[in-house]
Amino acid sequence: MNVVEKLVDAKKNPAERRSLRQAILDSNQVSLICEAKKASPSKGLLSDFDVPRRARLMEDAGACGISILTEPLYFNGSLNDLLNARGETTLPLLRKDFICFDWEIPESKNFGADAILLIVAVLGQDTERYVERAHKMGLEALVEAHNLAELEVANKSGADLIGINNRNLKTLEVDLGVFKELAPYAAEDTPLVAESGVLSREDVVRMGKAGADAVLVGGALSKAKDAGEKIRCLNGG
Repeated sequence: MNVVEKLVDAKKNPAERRSLRQAILDSNQVSLICEAKKASPSKGLLSDFDVPRRARLMEDAGACGISILTEPLYFNGSLNDLLNARGETTLPLLRKDFICFDWEIPESKNFGADAILLIVAVLGQDTERYVERAHKMGLEALVEAHNLAELEVANKSGADLIGINNRNLKTLEVDLGVFKELAPYAAEDTPLVAESGVLSREDVVRMGKAGADAVLVGGALSKAKDAGEKIRCLNGG
């Protein structure tokens, strides 16, 4: 099927929604949300790969969910990547983008997302309204914070998952200590996701000890010669 045919089919036969939150809660270890990332503002072009094939590989290697970059300018992403991945994996799909318009929420659902990333640094006090809108569309919301003020907004937003980003979006610098510093202040009943800077099994363990229920891994997989083996290594296999 071409893209138009896939979109029509997806709207006529919507896929059963998969819960990223529940997948994390059901795990007996720190879960891996594996990211299909071809490029980034800090590293430039990382890798060029077939996203559906990469999604299958990630599922087979032990990911609990898959993050699909859809931002085209700096991350070389596409909504078509999300749509194509939907047909190739049973794992929950997270749409990762800088969502800042209401219409991007139903768009995310129509292209096959199960969850969306909402960044407090982008949405500010509108974060809660975007979470409510996502829930009305049957989507989960991973709400991202980088400092205590943003975390307070995330805590009150009704988020299904709270992400603490170790990367400063203004400077692009990464500090794994950010998660450890902020995690004690996160809402206790919401699973915590450590984002950015996780490169090794030791980093996964470190984030877990600091309170992470899951880690989001992108660049480490894009640069790996064997992404499947890297996922297994991060999982402790």
